[in-house]
Amino acid sequence: YTPAKGFNVYLDLLENYDHLTKMVNQQVAGQSADIAGKQFIVDNTKIWGNGNRIVMQIDFKGSNTGTIYLVGTPTYNSITHELSFPDLTFDLQTKAWMLKAAKWMFNAKITEMIRQRAAYNFTSFIADSKKRIQNEMSRDMGNGVHTDVSIRGLDIMAIYPTEEKLIVRTLSDGQIKVKVVM
Repeated sequence: YTPAKGFNVYLDLLENYDHLTKMVNQQVAGQSADIAGKQFIVDNTKIWGNGNRIVMQIDFKGSNTGTIYLVGTPTYNSITHELSFPDLTFDLQTKAWMLKAAKWMFNAKITEMIRQRAAYNFTSFIADSKKRIQNEMSRDMGNGVHTDVSIRGLDIMAIYPTEEKLIVRTLSDGQIKVKVVM
């Protein structure tokens, strides 16, 4: 035990996939690639969790129309505050379909284009979460007891996908003052 001023608390914050889908769509929808004289244009995406990975549904248009599925592991860069999917690749069913119906799409150009664009920056999420935590913890507790909390830092320690939500494990440090009026 080392005496210190303030506190360090691990908190799990939940980020729903609808928000992540919206953010990725802003960066990916409309992107196109020319492959073997054919055009692939991302129309829309949808994201959800599957085990420790995410699934990205890509609706596309261009020379062909349809849907492909990519899977990847979320990776967080604590310096840039960016979530990315560096191992994003076609899922097994999509690979099998492509090899039968559209071999031209079985191309690294598509996954590389999506990988580069399908990133989510957590900078505003961190700032909003700091304010939200501070406001939730600073309050009148009743019986003349009031807490005043200031969060100095909030760092993302890990990201865990679940089927319904993305769990963002954070470590916050700050100070709490308790005022008791008798």
